[in-house]
Amino acid sequence: MAGMGDNAKAEKAKAANKHARPNIIIFIIDALRADHLSCYGYGLKTSPHIDELAKKGIIFENAFSCMNATEPSVTTILSGKHPRTHGILHHGNQVTEEEIEGFTKTGTKLLQEILKENSYMTFGMDWLSRWHKRGFDYYHGITTSDLEVKRSIVGIIKGIPLLGQIATFAFRHMLPKRLTDKVRVSLDGKQITRKAIELIEQNKGAPFFMLLHYWDTHVSFNAPNGIYKKFLKDEHNGKKYGDFLKNVNRETVKEFYEGILDQREDMATVIAKYDGAINYVDRIIRQITSKLEAEGISDNTIIVITADHGESLVEHEILFDDHALYEPSIHVPLIIYYPKAVRQGRFSQLVQHTDLMPTLLELAGLSACAPKDMDGKSLIQITNGNTEKLRDYIYAEETYNEEKATLRGERYKIIKSVSGKGTCRRCRIIHGADKELYDLETDPKELNNIAETEKKALQEMEERLETLKSHFNTKREKSRIANAISGIKA
Repeated sequence: MAGMGDNAKAEKAKAANKHARPNIIIFIIDALRADHLSCYGYGLKTSPHIDELAKKGIIFENAFSCMNATEPSVTTILSGKHPRTHGILHHGNQVTEEEIEGFTKTGTKLLQEILKENSYMTFGMDWLSRWHKRGFDYYHGITTSDLEVKRSIVGIIKGIPLLGQIATFAFRHMLPKRLTDKVRVSLDGKQITRKAIELIEQNKGAPFFMLLHYWDTHVSFNAPNGIYKKFLKDEHNGKKYGDFLKNVNRETVKEFYEGILDQREDMATVIAKYDGAINYVDRIIRQITSKLEAEGISDNTIIVITADHGESLVEHEILFDDHALYEPSIHVPLIIYYPKAVRQGRFSQLVQHTDLMPTLLELAGLSACAPKDMDGKSLIQITNGNTEKLRDYIYAEETYNEEKATLRGERYKIIKSVSGKGTCRRCRIIHGADKELYDLETDPKELNNIAETEKKALQEMEERLETLKSHFNTKREKSRIANAISGIKA
């Protein structure tokens, strides 16, 4: 039980924040598909604390990422722009200097930059670095180049006879401590949580923005202390993890997959580890919300739960994230907890990550500071009943492993190969077809491609897809021109 001193301290902090702008915390849980959270109807209790937040806040049942890769997706979350509009279409070492330069030329402002200009302290615990760290007072991450160095060294070691068994040891112990420390912070959420709690203690008297990017749910799934065992299902599909590795025709990728999970494990165990990782993140998120309550600032803090993209768990014979545009890869959770200003409820309208930034700026009383070229719209107009829906379709793309685009409505969904080749760079096989059309009302698992039989619906969806793609391309060019003119005037 807290002592009188603690109670007085909490009351003082609460009073200090009573009329301040709200604190904002965004939890990005990497590769978290919506349908594995209990509050989204999953049969196992993976997320009891997130469920509590959802019950007291807003839950969007049909929220989607704009890209199934992390770097463009997080850029969209922080900018309110679709990847085609802000210009970051690739991920990792596929992002070129020209692409980054093009992004800079759009003049895209990130959420933390706007908040910093309005007296917020800004903190990012993330592993992306590069342009994502702009505008943060504190940022701790691991750069993509660091990750690539590690992967390259491990690949070399594995290629040397008799040394394959020590590859994991080399990864952990033979690289500079500076890098291994960064990886440790990035891969275990308790490190992020510990730092977040420290920053809350130090900055509770002023409005702060905090971006917390948890990677525990990313393959190879961090579920310590056997948490996953309680999520093992009695039934299983009879296939081993190694059976699905046979679909991967690229040896370096196959070796990577072989190194992160046991090939002999049943897929039920692999999926249980994913669920265990979700449960682990749920537990450490509770530590942060408990800290907000203890400091008396919970009522004045907006909490957002979302993911950069989803996760394939052998649906369509596909292993893991950054693959395909089926529902498991792009349907993400979106929960906003802020009972002080938004009413509770579940909403089924189609929403995307582009809508998050305008929503948060409105809740913070900073709508006047919102960039005019955002693609998203504030979700508050849905929650307060001022509009039935923001859009009829969502548009998303894949560029990391395949080059495909999707248009998803309330009923029909088209997935189209952009390049016409369709071969997955990672697996070196073709997932699906060049054109796929699904009726989500009768086929929610996207198992029956009706592109050949529903020609009229296919043509209509294809035309709408191309129209939206062209719209975003045009907006990007207009942003670059406007930014160039603004620079000349300045």
